[in-house]
Amino acid sequence: MRTIDIYRSGSLFVTINPDSSSVQSKKVMGDNLINISFEDSRFLNFAINDYCVVFGEKYILTKLPQYTKISTYRHRYSLSMLAEGFELVRTQYMFYDSTNVLAESDFSLTGNADDFINLVLDNANRTGSGWTKGQVITSDYKTLTFSKENAYSALSKIAEAFSTEFWLTGKTIHLTYRSTDTGLAFKHGRGKGLYEITRNNLNDSDVVTRLYVYGSDKNLPQDYPGTRLRLPGMLPYIEQNTAKYGVIEYTDILDDIYPTRTGKITSVNVSDPFKFYDTSMDFDVNDYLLPGIVAKVAFNTGQLAGYSFDLSRYNNGTKEFTILQNRDERAIEVPSTAIRPDIGDEYKLIDMRMPTSYIVAAENRLQARAAALLDQLSQPQLSYNVVIDPVVMKNRNRSVNIGDLIWIIDTQLELQRKIRVVSITRNIVDEWAYQVELSDIVSPGTISLIISAQQSNSESIQGINQQLQNNSIFNNTVIGDLNIKQGSIIGKDLPTTNTTSGFSEILVENATGKLYRKV
Repeated sequence: MRTIDIYRSGSLFVTINPDSSSVQSKKVMGDNLINISFEDSRFLNFAINDYCVVFGEKYILTKLPQYTKISTYRHRYSLSMLAEGFELVRTQYMFYDSTNVLAESDFSLTGNADDFINLVLDNANRTGSGWTKGQVITSDYKTLTFSKENAYSALSKIAEAFSTEFWLTGKTIHLTYRSTDTGLAFKHGRGKGLYEITRNNLNDSDVVTRLYVYGSDKNLPQDYPGTRLRLPGMLPYIEQNTAKYGVIEYTDILDDIYPTRTGKITSVNVSDPFKFYDTSMDFDVNDYLLPGIVAKVAFNTGQLAGYSFDLSRYNNGTKEFTILQNRDERAIEVPSTAIRPDIGDEYKLIDMRMPTSYIVAAENRLQARAAALLDQLSQPQLSYNVVIDPVVMKNRNRSVNIGDLIWIIDTQLELQRKIRVVSITRNIVDEWAYQVELSDIVSPGTISLIISAQQSNSESIQGINQQLQNNSIFNNTVIGDLNIKQGSIIGKDLPTTNTTSGFSEILVENATGKLYRKV
């Protein structure tokens, strides 16, 4: 781009000529900005909210530019402009108060990924307009707490909690892992696209080749061989790459994996909020109670989402559950005639034994997660900074974007695989000149993977493990035959409010049910 038009309030303010140091910088769940430097004979009185469009994206001036007066007729400017999605930083992430206004900045909310993104949109359109929802993962329900956070930081917390990534296209918000197989391939040599490659260690933690892994201690029989869920066959560990790196041990506990069943209420007792029915229940709860321990019903959805209740009685003939009042909630009574189980609400049973089939299924889930985790841990965590030949990119009329999968081939580095683009620096004047960072995981940034030294291995592995829960993470160990011709690149809705005894209970109605927030 030889010139850039800067606009103010919809009208052209000035056309500038950026110098060759001007770049666009983008990173997964991080920066999306342009830095523009130029000299001009005019004094230009830039203002906050001036904007331009670069490579099809709108960028906004959020602070006054750096300015140097060289002479009366020679002025130097340096502008840093953020993509319009960063307007979310200017908006607080709030919940509805008792008057149905988004004004509560400290709150806890139970919902699925879609529900939390809907609240981001409600807030974004409260201070602006035109915000829409893009791709959002299907997820379980979680309870998250927010305090005086802006909508962008809330989006980061949501992505981390649901073990995925967020990204923005203009004013469209996506919550999903982004990966596009481009077919692009680069290697050293004339016309092969690779100018320079730098290998970096993402962290200082050791490789792990022998992983001891355990699940939760919930819902296990008394005669289970261990206090926590074990791998199938009671294997003590799994191994990978021991011949290459030797035996390097680590132990991880995955507390979110345990024998469980997610049930759904099929009918309720209209006159008794303590009773509900699940006709799909496939075993007699009474046969699996633990001595001295009261079984509990924990609700994932509905008005009781986030609450757990002691199970008072289960009638296997009628599939009727009777729960007791929650004693931890002092402000209101739950359940009650106003806040109660409803048809379609999802729940889980905890603090009880589970049938063998559920235990086997949980052990298999543990093995799958452990294998995926060891795939990451049993090799060095690396990133590659690559400088791409702009002539090749221009000749092929190809661009590179965040999330793209590209082949890198280098026999000396033992590289012949595709790796995801996690950040881009693109020259604005020479738009075919790219520097990209490639990695299988996101380096510490907006959502920290917290990988530091050996003593931080626990946090490191927890961060990597969160990523592995995302089912759409691409296989990062693709190695195989790749036929490349010389000198070519392969291309190929509305809230409602109830009030009881001076206590505000906030219910937000949406397509999936009701979100309940305790205040």
